[in-house]
Amino acid sequence: MKPSKMAAGRKGDEMTSDVFNWHLSAAVAGEEVGVWGWGEAFLPLYLSFYWMLVQGVALKWVRFSVPAWTKRGQDAVLTCQFDLEGERLYSVKWYKAGREFYRYVPGDWPPQQQFPQHGISVDPNLLCPAPPRPATQPATQPATQPASPPVTCGDDEAQSDHQTVLLREVTLEADGRYKCEVLTEAPHFRTLVKSAAMRVVELPRGAPRVEGGQEEYRLGEEVNLTCTVPSSVPSATLTWFINSQEVPQDYLSQYLPDVDTKGRGEPRLGLTFRLERWHVEGGRVELRCEGRISRVYREEAVQTSSVVQPLVPALLEDQPVGVSRGRTENGTRTPQLLLVTLLMMMIL
Repeated sequence: MKPSKMAAGRKGDEMTSDVFNWHLSAAVAGEEVGVWGWGEAFLPLYLSFYWMLVQGVALKWVRFSVPAWTKRGQDAVLTCQFDLEGERLYSVKWYKAGREFYRYVPGDWPPQQQFPQHGISVDPNLLCPAPPRPATQPATQPATQPASPPVTCGDDEAQSDHQTVLLREVTLEADGRYKCEVLTEAPHFRTLVKSAAMRVVELPRGAPRVEGGQEEYRLGEEVNLTCTVPSSVPSATLTWFINSQEVPQDYLSQYLPDVDTKGRGEPRLGLTFRLERWHVEGGRVELRCEGRISRVYREEAVQTSSVVQPLVPALLEDQPVGVSRGRTENGTRTPQLLLVTLLMMMIL
């Protein structure tokens, strides 16, 4: 390109930049600027476009993972994987509830640091010294060299680095929101921030248990049972089913929880209803109580009872004097017999 054209190109770029910055200033001030007059409504989009135009697009997430549920006493792996897109990493920091507990700064020695926080224990191998960086190889040697060995301490590999943090044997106090913050070096100092919550659960020690109930019911009888599940953190949710169908709310009775030796409540849920023909399948009725905590706990207790017909002859007891075989002395049928006939027709 000729010098005159190059100079003209640079001058045009400068003019474009000046116009762009002028419109940016106008947009920040909320002024109307003709076709560029987006005003305050489009200010965030305008600023984002300007930043992308000036700085380019770099530093993106590859994978961010915090387990939604972790059982008490188990290890938890927090993952913060990113692509620097040619940038140099300055630091990776992890926070819980706004307080920093782990940091990785490649320019520091040692690069890994942990900060005490109640309920959080980063794996003990994290402060093992890293292997020395290999010296620059002469150009005559092959470009591909064996990878550096992993950071080790004794016989165990270090589990926490710039993209992974291992929490050992989590406690209930480790429950909360975790945030990863990635920062690149100058001159751009680009940042990525992402967070997610982790729930720590202490599972119930056993399955739900059912109290009450009978081995045999008659149609029309009242069914009354209570389901109790051992204490846990958080408390399990109880649900009643009749023949695999969840029961309506008017069948349920909420009870105060039984308190265990640690002061934790054992949830209780009652089931009360009158047994009708539509509750019976194949001469039996199945009553099932299910306890659940998200996807980490699901146990049930099942009670199956047989169902027989009601005792209709009992309705003929205590008849008035002179009543025999359903007829009075004058030969007319008694009202009791008519009632029995009606009931039989309804049952059949």
